[in-house]
Amino acid sequence: AVPFADLTIAVGSSSAVVNYADLFTDADDDELTYALTVSDEKVAQPFTSTGSVIFAGLKEGTAVVTVTATDTSGASATNTFNVLVDKLQGISDITIDAATSVYPNPVVDYVNVVLDFDAKDVTYSIYSISGGVAYSETADALAGEAHAISMTSLPAGTYLLHVATADGRSASEIIVKK
Repeated sequence: AVPFADLTIAVGSSSAVVNYADLFTDADDDELTYALTVSDEKVAQPFTSTGSVIFAGLKEGTAVVTVTATDTSGASATNTFNVLVDKLQGISDITIDAATSVYPNPVVDYVNVVLDFDAKDVTYSIYSISGGVAYSETADALAGEAHAISMTSLPAGTYLLHVATADGRSASEIIVKK
């Protein structure tokens, strides 16, 4: 296992992507499979994919994350780190939750995202519950105007909508119904 620093995120925000390959090395260069456990998913909810995870900060607290890597011969190693969820972090981690509206939820066809301020280069990303990127787009936003995102190509399920601006980030759980 490769040493990995604890993550700190704000309530209502999400972490950067953690690539499992960055947590482990294999002397034989065998292909690795990964398993993830989180001590408290009510603090930090994981959105996993085959090779990575992001965390949504749901409430203040600490969640212990354990990732186990197993190679093709059955040898395994674990790496453990903490996800610390706090009310507010540094300037780059300021949440914009209070200034972000997402509706309707649940959604059938389009979800609307409205910011209470003008912003350039807003990144709208939707992650599946498995952690894969289902949608990503960058566009400018005008205060009070809805940015519509089509959900028609996505199957029913739970998704994480991540909105990032120069002023902060917001994460919202959205439910797609068919």
